[in-house]
Amino acid sequence: MAVKPRKQTGKLVTLAELSRAWEYHKNADQVLGARMSYGMIAQSMFLLSYVTLYLVTAEPIWLPTAVQLGIASFGIWYTARQNAMAEEEIARMRFLRKEYLSKDRIFAGHLPNDHSRCGITTSRLIPGFFVLWGGLAVLASVLMALEVLGYAKTGT
Repeated sequence: MAVKPRKQTGKLVTLAELSRAWEYHKNADQVLGARMSYGMIAQSMFLLSYVTLYLVTAEPIWLPTAVQLGIASFGIWYTARQNAMAEEEIARMRFLRKEYLSKDRIFAGHLPNDHSRCGITTSRLIPGFFVLWGGLAVLASVLMALEVLGYAKTGT
């Protein structure tokens, strides 16, 4: 769900509004950082469980690979959800920067020329997880097909 910011009024920003905008921006930045940290922890747990299944021997032979396919599918869903939440938070932060914080002389002097780069880390990190889980899903699908057909056996 995209954030619908209010239209710019052209009205001067009061000191109280600027102070509140700073607080909201600081809190949004902390929330975004925490979500990304917790997301990284969750992604690493998914990856660990995926890799651990290569050591499992089970009957039927394709069962661990089917579970890996499920983990990879869940990883894709989780990454999509993490991306949506991050984009919402980044949109809120951009709105605060554009409507309020850019009117602060100190903040405006601190901004780089391309201050629209808010969220650059998430824009590089999250697509990497899409590639990772997509590749692992394809790998699990191919291995499962080979195992079902009797051409391959994974595990120990």
